[in-house]
Amino acid sequence: GIPITDIISTFFALFSLYLYSKEKYFLAGLITGVAFLLRFPQGLILASLGIIALYDTRNGEVLLWIKDASKRLLTIFSGFLVLGTPYFLSNYFFYGNVLKPLVVGSDIVGYGCIYFYNFGPWYYVKELWSTAPLLFFSLFAPAVLIFKKNDNESQKNLIAILITTIVFTTYFFWQCHKELRFSIAFVPYLAFLSGVAFSFLIKIFHYKKILVFLSTAMFYIFSVFLIYK
Repeated sequence: GIPITDIISTFFALFSLYLYSKEKYFLAGLITGVAFLLRFPQGLILASLGIIALYDTRNGEVLLWIKDASKRLLTIFSGFLVLGTPYFLSNYFFYGNVLKPLVVGSDIVGYGCIYFYNFGPWYYVKELWSTAPLLFFSLFAPAVLIFKKNDNESQKNLIAILITTIVFTTYFFWQCHKELRFSIAFVPYLAFLSGVAFSFLIKIFHYKKILVFLSTAMFYIFSVFLIYK
């Protein structure tokens, strides 16, 4: 009886990141608004896009960087406000507070910290290890940036995914109310990074035996964890 918007909101967050990579900044901001309205924590994608924009526009001249970054940030935020402004104004009209639903939602989530869902800071690490251990190849993703010569666009996209992953995991790991379904918000980014890292490791070693060894090792660890969980 409860509408769950985890998956569809994650889709729109990913879509906004894709639009940003295609330099469609206004549309990226607009779709970010859709993701946010479907599920408030997906508004984190707006923060991610802001950090990515600051990174992408950096150059040797501070004033030029400020100008370019400001222009891009305003374009993204303008897109977000197309949907965000009517929503916040309606909150003020109905509740007398533009942030009322966000505050109430935060309070509701906070109740879980007291009762059923306070599982500690390593909850997602343990649960994802037992359900999708291959996601932990994402830990090797930074090595791809260091040791592999990527073209500029590929490197920018990889950095964008890394930034988004850090933003989302920091928030959900910090929240004391934890549910495995919440990880849907950041698992796609981990999966992307894992795929990139896994492909990179295979190319480095050039041996199919490495693939067999890694797969066997992961399966063994996964099985042991399930037995003793």
